[in-house]
Amino acid sequence: MQVDPKLTTSAIGRPDTSQPLIRKAKTDSDYATFSRTEALHKAYSDVPDVRAEAVSKAKELVSSSTYPPPETIKRISNLLAMQLSATED
Repeated sequence: MQVDPKLTTSAIGRPDTSQPLIRKAKTDSDYATFSRTEALHKAYSDVPDVRAEAVSKAKELVSSSTYPPPETIKRISNLLAMQLSATED
């Protein structure tokens, strides 16, 4: 087997510096476009800060003497008691 010492096996050649690198001008496709942004802003501004139906439902529940139901109060008190006894140990 003969080895040629002048043979180069580099995978990467030297860069060609005889001509300067010319960059392409940016086109419209190089920029992000948000065509629906305006519609989104309008839809967001049309949403009310307060939902009247939710407020009226909350007022109705608060004024009710049966809300929350006794079973719910019992379950919450049991959970609180279990938490209290767990922290005392």
